[in-house]
Amino acid sequence: MALAAPVLADPSNGLGVGWTHNDYPERACDWIEAHAIRGRALNVYWQSGYLLFRFYPDPGRLPFMDIHQAGTKEIRYLYAMALHDTSAWRVLDNRFRFDWVLLPGARGGIPKLADFLDSDTTWALVFFDDEAALWLRRDGSCAAQASRYAYRYMPAGNAGLGALGALAARESAIRPAIRAIAGSPYNSRAHALAGNLALLEGRFADAREHFDEAARQQPLDTAVRDRQGMAHFYEGDLDGAELAFRAADRAPGAYPQADLRRGQLLAARGRRDDARRAYEQSLKRHPEITAARDSLASMGVR
Repeated sequence: MALAAPVLADPSNGLGVGWTHNDYPERACDWIEAHAIRGRALNVYWQSGYLLFRFYPDPGRLPFMDIHQAGTKEIRYLYAMALHDTSAWRVLDNRFRFDWVLLPGARGGIPKLADFLDSDTTWALVFFDDEAALWLRRDGSCAAQASRYAYRYMPAGNAGLGALGALAARESAIRPAIRAIAGSPYNSRAHALAGNLALLEGRFADAREHFDEAARQQPLDTAVRDRQGMAHFYEGDLDGAELAFRAADRAPGAYPQADLRRGQLLAARGRRDDARRAYEQSLKRHPEITAARDSLASMGVR
């Protein structure tokens, strides 16, 4: 009972029997089917059951690695290492020459192979949601689909997100293209990205809508809750901001911005002395958060 309690307390879970659609690469497989994707695939082993459920007995959509991790010792080793090591990935791809690669999405803990594929012009990212990411080989059996549907800017791996944000900040012309990435209802990462861009452009109502949806899908994501609070804050909804900041503070994991956010809310409500104490507490606990020092300076406190 003690082990089950944290899972049952998660608002994204609940009691009941049913199909949890957002735990499987459902929408990615919809895309594969709709766009006639076939060829040799690479997948992580826990996706194979769903791939077989969706596509068996189609020989053009068979998983590479099954849930029993069948194959020779060498293949199993290369498969495991290829998810995290570029050299192993090149050896495995040279040996089998994959036509498409399906990996877990942001919520599934996407492996480093996603970053390798993002940076390799041989591959084109064509679909991405919270549950799965799909790349096509540009010169493989799906070359036409890769050319037509490749994302121009969006990375699936985490390594490219910083560069994407910097590019969006410099070149506003690319922002509409980035906003159009949501091709699935399981798209909290897409909404969070769109929300960040809306904040950057001062479209606070749009940012609030995006982060409210991201938080609905990921209620225990501290970063999403914090950005949700900032969107409400900048729009002038202090009560909504407070609710979001409190949700971030209750979520699992560290929330170093808690005192800073409390100070910002207090300052916005005209409670300068309480805000000053909150900023000082933030500096004491987390001196690396320079925003608290800047806020104190703006109040005439050094």
